[in-house]
Amino acid sequence: MTRGLLVRIPPVRALGLAITALATMVALGVLASSGVAQAQQVPTKGQAPQASGGQAWTRMIADLKKFDTEDDRVASIGPCGSEWAGYVVCEGDYDDDPLSFATFHVAPNPADDPLQHAWKILYFDFHDQECLSPPVIQLVEVTEVDPASCSASNDIQAIQKEIFWKAPHPFTVGTGPDANPAGQRVLHEVVEARLTNGLVNPEVILTGVDCNVLGAVGINGTIADGLVQTGQVEAANLNDMIAKCIQNEGGFHLNNWTISKHLPPGRYDQCVTLLHTNGSETDRVCVEFKIMPVDHYVIDFADAGVSWVGLRLNNKSVHSGDFNLETANYPTIQGDGNTSLVYSARFQTLENEVGKRIWSDFDGQINRKKNAGTPPQIVEWEHIDGIASTDASGAWSPWAVFDGPTTLAAGVTQSSGAVCLEPNEPLKLDFSLTPKQTVWAGVYSGAIEVQATRDTSVCTPSLDQGESPTGDPNVFDNNPSQGGPGAWTGGFFTPLS
Repeated sequence: MTRGLLVRIPPVRALGLAITALATMVALGVLASSGVAQAQQVPTKGQAPQASGGQAWTRMIADLKKFDTEDDRVASIGPCGSEWAGYVVCEGDYDDDPLSFATFHVAPNPADDPLQHAWKILYFDFHDQECLSPPVIQLVEVTEVDPASCSASNDIQAIQKEIFWKAPHPFTVGTGPDANPAGQRVLHEVVEARLTNGLVNPEVILTGVDCNVLGAVGINGTIADGLVQTGQVEAANLNDMIAKCIQNEGGFHLNNWTISKHLPPGRYDQCVTLLHTNGSETDRVCVEFKIMPVDHYVIDFADAGVSWVGLRLNNKSVHSGDFNLETANYPTIQGDGNTSLVYSARFQTLENEVGKRIWSDFDGQINRKKNAGTPPQIVEWEHIDGIASTDASGAWSPWAVFDGPTTLAAGVTQSSGAVCLEPNEPLKLDFSLTPKQTVWAGVYSGAIEVQATRDTSVCTPSLDQGESPTGDPNVFDNNPSQGGPGAWTGGFFTPLS
């Protein structure tokens, strides 16, 4: 009993003594040292219980190209068909697949101008999927499903949408670097299907009269007609979905997503996973779509031209560029499609007003900079010199193809193989001329011809981060080793065959 009494010291007093002692120690520590103790992070962990028994399921995943109702294109052709949330679909522009394969085909616009938009069109059936299966035949006995057990119920809590890379487009397959790993996730979005009061959000899952936004099969410009014309669903099945939707036995979800030039051409899987109100998750359901290749590039010096000064025998005159497409006097080139292109240039013999000519030596250089920093740090470049045409008037030199190998700046250890034109990455161009002929006074005129072409033995398009629901804001997240910020560390999954 005495031991028990000693334990029951009044708690307030005991706590006060402990705090006082601790405060004294802290105070002494502060007086003894001017340093600050390092903060420590303590990990936390939690687990959500796994549930089963969800009812609603994903019956259709489909897509159509769409256009802003206020853009110039829609204004020029007049109203299209189905309109929802400020966008419409238009006949003939449902997708970029003229052969109506049963997959969505789409290509980005050069320079993402305007940014290409698409609707992901999902249909959820609220009946238990097993109820809609054909009767199971067991020997001579037929087990029929009780219609009463097939009532419809929307128990969707949230919708998870993902897009995964599968394989490159056959037109872009080559031996160049930067192959994308199969299963790389390029989009991930979770949409809550219910409001804070627990009711279904009618803007997320359309039912009842809202289902009429799909229009009707056979009416050009409508969502329904587009889904059938592109081969993504049969007319009878879609009519059944629309009817069930109107009767609140199923629902549609329309979701905006973007197809930017940051997504390389190839095959992708778009997948949907449902979370039910009881906490259960459905298996991932996936459908393939394809992004088509677009070769495109821009330069900023076509009108300003290239000027050399102080031309003299064996004297190098340099016209240097920069990494800014807004400065026309400083040459820049930039890929604006979704493929990787190889830069080439050729030079025309210079001639003055009295017919004196300079036909060698021309030089060229293409430069890549570090992703960040001011002023820009050039980390990789390729230089070709001794380019010569002939002394004939208007003659052109052979094409100088800048396809590697490259030179690296001090401290840079990884080469991309070639300074390829990647989507949205500005590259600096430099030109120089060292005349090997006696130079007579006068103003000399000529031209430089520039091109960028696809060569998959040198450059293949790749990706790094991918998209968000509103597009890709990062200039440098297309190719990890060719200007990107680094290897992707996002999620992977086993792609469909």
